[in-house]
Amino acid sequence: MQALTVDTRAIGKLGEHWAAVAADRARAPRKSDIFSYNVLSALRADVEHIQALLRAAFREIRIIVAHTSNDEVAALINLQLVQWGPEE
Repeated sequence: MQALTVDTRAIGKLGEHWAAVAADRARAPRKSDIFSYNVLSALRADVEHIQALLRAAFREIRIIVAHTSNDEVAALINLQLVQWGPEE
């Protein structure tokens, strides 16, 4: 069986659904779950660097999944970067 990835950005409310699934799981995590939060204040350039790192990590994860040879575990990866402050 070949690995499957779904880009939820292209499917309307599906992204909202999986964010809600992640929120539900955060309230009742399993031992293997990872939830990390970091609220920060930084220079715009530093936040742009962080954004680039997150995008690169997402691309690398998709490459790993594309080359996996066996489907043993289903997983949800939910990367978010939400900014406050003036828009450019």
